[in-house]
Amino acid sequence: LRAGKTLYRLGVNAANSYSVDFDSGERIVLDGETWRVDLAVRYGLVNGVELGMEIPYLFHSGGIFDPVIDGWHDALGLPTGGREFSGNNRLNYRYIHDGQVLVNVDKAGSGLGDARVFCAFQLVNPAGGNGRSLSLHTGLKLPTGSSGDLTGSGGTDLSISLAGSDSVLFARSRISVYGSGGILLTGGGKVLDHLQRHLVGFGTVGMGWRALRWLTPKIQLDWHTPFYRNSQLDQINSWSAQLVLGGTITFKPDTALDVAIVEDIAVDTAPDVVLHLALRKRF
Repeated sequence: LRAGKTLYRLGVNAANSYSVDFDSGERIVLDGETWRVDLAVRYGLVNGVELGMEIPYLFHSGGIFDPVIDGWHDALGLPTGGREFSGNNRLNYRYIHDGQVLVNVDKAGSGLGDARVFCAFQLVNPAGGNGRSLSLHTGLKLPTGSSGDLTGSGGTDLSISLAGSDSVLFARSRISVYGSGGILLTGGGKVLDHLQRHLVGFGTVGMGWRALRWLTPKIQLDWHTPFYRNSQLDQINSWSAQLVLGGTITFKPDTALDVAIVEDIAVDTAPDVVLHLALRKRF
């Protein structure tokens, strides 16, 4: 953001999961729906420097989307992954390792998530205007959530990443491309702490097409390396990849709505389906 400008964002994500697996000494069940509502604010401290904070609130429950997802799978003849063997709208997040129950959440609950503070520095094109940019982002996630209720990790994490965009390369087609990549340094988490990896890589690559003055369809790929080790299960110890399909609806130059559906293209490494909405307002 330019100096003195402020942007507020209210985001809602509904993540529906069904995944069951086992191996020697391990068993995992991820059956439920988690809603995350987050309020974020970004402020342009000076041109080329931005500060921000994000505060999330999470809800774990059996959810409401199981019947919709089952109907979608039936209509398109898609594999269900065993959903037909479980009742609709149930909550059971459970992981057993070497005979010990390390995660067990089967009752609906909610709570404050892990808050995050962040800072960004414009490295290329700090004044804006030429259609190409590169920025450095740093973030600190604080343990304000509850690890026992799975609303937080119980640890403090530091992230560092580079993000860039280019609207010049395919300007004739009104297409912009963008991407980011970075590392996450995890520290002292209480969720599967003895299995935790302390260095995680992550990234995003995507493109948007300015179809209309007010509509920009987008496609995006998100990925990250495993957060845990010493497991044979994909849900615990595997690279994750998600495909994001959606776009941005612009109501006014300073007001926009992001809408997306997210699918786990690396099966069992992320929720089956995530519905995403985010309203942004700049002052």
